[in-house]
Amino acid sequence: MSSRFNCLAISLAIFLLFVWRFQFLCDDGYISFRYAYNLAVGNGLVYNPSVTPPVEGYTEFLWVLLLAAGQRIGLSPEFLSQVLTIGAGTTLLVRVHASAQRQFGCSPASVCMTTLLLATCIPLAVWSTSGMGTMLFVLACFLTLDYLNGFPGGPRWLPACVAACATVLLRADGALWVAFVGVAGFLCARWNKDEAWARTAVALSAAGLATFLLHTFWRWNYYGDWLPNTARVKLGMSSFTLMRGAHYVASFGLVFPGLVVAWLMTPILGCRHLHPRNWIAWFSVPVMVGYSIFTGGDFMCFGRFLLPCLPLLLLAFGASMARHLEPGRSADALAGARPLVLALAGVVLALGLPPAWSQACTNKAWLESMAFRYNARTPDGSILIRTERQQWRAMKVRAQEWKQLGRAVAFHTDPQDSVVAGAIGALGYFSSRRVFDQYGLVSPEVLLARKSMDLKPKDWRSPGHDRQVAPTFFRDQNPDWIAVRLIIPGQPSPRGIRPGLDRLIDLDPANGFTAGTRLLLVSGLQH
Repeated sequence: MSSRFNCLAISLAIFLLFVWRFQFLCDDGYISFRYAYNLAVGNGLVYNPSVTPPVEGYTEFLWVLLLAAGQRIGLSPEFLSQVLTIGAGTTLLVRVHASAQRQFGCSPASVCMTTLLLATCIPLAVWSTSGMGTMLFVLACFLTLDYLNGFPGGPRWLPACVAACATVLLRADGALWVAFVGVAGFLCARWNKDEAWARTAVALSAAGLATFLLHTFWRWNYYGDWLPNTARVKLGMSSFTLMRGAHYVASFGLVFPGLVVAWLMTPILGCRHLHPRNWIAWFSVPVMVGYSIFTGGDFMCFGRFLLPCLPLLLLAFGASMARHLEPGRSADALAGARPLVLALAGVVLALGLPPAWSQACTNKAWLESMAFRYNARTPDGSILIRTERQQWRAMKVRAQEWKQLGRAVAFHTDPQDSVVAGAIGALGYFSSRRVFDQYGLVSPEVLLARKSMDLKPKDWRSPGHDRQVAPTFFRDQNPDWIAVRLIIPGQPSPRGIRPGLDRLIDLDPANGFTAGTRLLLVSGLQH
């Protein structure tokens, strides 16, 4: 017991160290913060309170409700979001350790390696902050399957149903995960002739379906749409989006080859000895890969779309190692396999660490050939290739800059003013101004103007940015400021400022701005 506790304690310490190392808030998190704020102050679940009908520009319904509840009792979303997601990541690690203990506790080495592999899984540590509800969603996905078939004494139907409902409400696409778990669980239960397992699979599927239908009915009544606007803006089937999604998945595999090795070796090591629950976990990987390709990938760092399958993959990998590492057992294990399996686990662990320091374990040219983030360009127009850590750093820095921009806009514009912007998270949250969104998340008219996703190579964009329109697109709606940006110290003064229309304002360091920083406000009016 002491050695198992020490393993968990060490794993938690390692995991929290990586969480601290990659702590950040991204701009998309602030979109949820603004919806939560408006709900908390009585404006409803809206981004722009003055706009009717309201627009569903978020994907994490339950997450927004939790943040709004926190705001009502005085907890800022910047603080509460970090507490909730770090707590979710820590809980996930503890629950995976407990599940490994239940499933193959007779092999302490396998339990310890599974826990350590999860603790050093950099993507999970990265997304244990961010301001988004990603880790709560990953935890709910894991618990849905774990309560279904992770207990030797039988399924836990009520917690499984609760986890399924939470999964549906935490992300707009959560119903797809519940459908996968329910169908796969039911088929495996029928194969094993386990009626309790089959009934629980049906129950959680019914609970997820009922939650989905009720939420959809509410969405229709509140927003006047069956789908969230985020889905309409970001999804669109074309040869380009499928290629980009394939690049997204391939890039993740090249950055984290250890996870690919774990997935490939699980059926080899496990052979016929894996429990059906581990096969469901193993099959969750191609399911999430297919989903990521279909949606065209995600511009954010460290494979956010693939996270739900990672704890399940590592748990299945641990189960496949167990029969080779169980003390005193060799009848059904490969001869001399114990040191080889331990070495394999060490290789999987070691291959997952270099990306934390922007190091690659695979050929750099291969990674560059799988580029999928097209927004960042070099001066000559070629794609700027970033490592996952560099992309994380860029997301963190940009969110901080846009926070300062939002504060500056709040200081130097009237409350009733409106602005046009592409990054609407921190700018919108801190300025409290009406925002016209160039990417269409909260401005559905953009979708009508940019329906096609079949783009020429020169127009290729990062996932989620396909439908961008120029600021002038909104001129007929008379925005007060058609562009707003900060001019940081050392940058040259912008040209073409129109006297009496545009404004270039020196920001006061007494208000928390860096000395020498200026705010540029470009008027929406024409001469």
